[in-house]
Amino acid sequence: MSEGASPQPPHLPDQSPVGSASAPSVPVGRIPIPWSVRWRRFCQRFLPALVFANGLLLAGWLWRDQAHAVQIVGEVEATRHVVSSATNGRLIEIAPGHRWTLYEEVAAGELIARLDDRSLLLQIETLRADLARLQAEGAAEEAKLAFQQTDLAQEHEREVTRLLWQHQRRKLLVLDRKVALEFDRVAEQRLQAIAERVEKLLPGRNTSQLEVIIAQKDREQITERIAANRAALVEEERQVADAWQRLNENPALKLPSVELLLAPHQAALRVQEACIAELQAGITQLELRAPYAGTIVSITAEPGQAIRAGDPVVTIAANKGRYVVAFVRPHERLHPQVRDLVELRPQGLTASRWNSEVEDVGPQIEPIPAHLLRDPRVVEWGLPIRIAMRDQISARPGELLNVSLKRSSQR
Repeated sequence: MSEGASPQPPHLPDQSPVGSASAPSVPVGRIPIPWSVRWRRFCQRFLPALVFANGLLLAGWLWRDQAHAVQIVGEVEATRHVVSSATNGRLIEIAPGHRWTLYEEVAAGELIARLDDRSLLLQIETLRADLARLQAEGAAEEAKLAFQQTDLAQEHEREVTRLLWQHQRRKLLVLDRKVALEFDRVAEQRLQAIAERVEKLLPGRNTSQLEVIIAQKDREQITERIAANRAALVEEERQVADAWQRLNENPALKLPSVELLLAPHQAALRVQEACIAELQAGITQLELRAPYAGTIVSITAEPGQAIRAGDPVVTIAANKGRYVVAFVRPHERLHPQVRDLVELRPQGLTASRWNSEVEDVGPQIEPIPAHLLRDPRVVEWGLPIRIAMRDQISARPGELLNVSLKRSSQR
C-alpha cells in the first residue's frame, strides 16, 4: 500500500437480507458476563435473604439461651469499718512526723493509732507504792509476832504464822514482778511502734540509719528486761508454791486467830491483783489496729486530740467484697436455691464474665435499695440472695453487676 493511500475498512460479512439464497450462515459467539456484574446481582437478589435467614437463626439461638435465665442487677458488698477508741485518752504520733493521709492503704493488723500511756504509767507507779506499803505492813506484823508468846504452843503458832507471812511476802514479790513486767510491756509497745514506722519511712524520708539503730537497740534492751522479769516471775511463783507446801506440811495448821489476822492483808492483795488485771486490759487498749486490709476513707481524729471511749478515729473501706447481693422480684417466678449457678457481668461494654453460685437465700421479701431499682420512682420488692465472690471476680466493692440466674428452680 502506498503511503498516501487511505486505509481500507475491515472485511465485513455480507449484510444481505435473511432468506436470500446467496447469503452464507455465520455462527455468532455468546458474550460472557463480567464477575463484577454477577457479584452485584448476587448482592441485590440473594444476599439480603441470606442475611435475614442468618439473623433469624441467631435470634432464635440467643432467645433459646436467654429463655432459661433471668437478668437482675447485683451489688458487690462494700464494707466500711470505723476504728474507734476503747478508752479515754489522748492520741499521739506512732512515729515522729508520721500521720495517716486520706486514701492511704493499710494492711490487716497494721497499727492505726496509739493513745498516750502516761496515765497508765502513773497507775503502775501508784500500784508499786501500794505494794511497798503492804510489804512494810507485813514486815511490821511479822516483827511484832516475834516478841509474842514464848512457850512451846505459842512458839509453834508463831512458826506457822511466820510461814504464812513468808507465803504472803512471796505473793507480794510475784505481784511486784507482774507490775514491772507490765511497765516494760508498755515501753516495748511504744518502742516497737516507733521502730516499725522509722523502718518503713527510712527509704523515702530524711531518717538516718543511726535513728533506726537506736530504736532497735532500745527495743532489744526492753525485750531482754522483759525476758529477765518473766524468768524472775516464774522463780517467785515457784517459791510461793514451795512456801505453801511447807505450810501444809505443818501438822497443826488450825490457827483461826492467825487467819483473822491475815484477812485484811489478803483482801488488800486481791485488790492489787484486780488492779493489775485492769492495767493489763488497759495496755491492750492503747493501740488501735486495722481489722482488715483496706483504704482510709475518713480521718476524724488527729494526734494531739483528746478522745473518749467510742470516739471514731479513722474509717477503713475494704479493698475486696466478700459476696454479691441481688434481689429476685416476685413476678420473675423463680425460687432460687443454694448452689444454683449464676453468671456475673460488669455493666458497660466489656467481655468479662464470671461464673459463681448462690451461697444463701434471704428468709423474707424486702424492699429493693433505690440504686438497684429499674425506675427510682417506683418502689419494688424482692427476695435477697447472696452470691459467692470468687477469687477470679475482679469487681470493686459497691460495683453493680448484671446477674444471670438460671431457671432450673422454676415453680
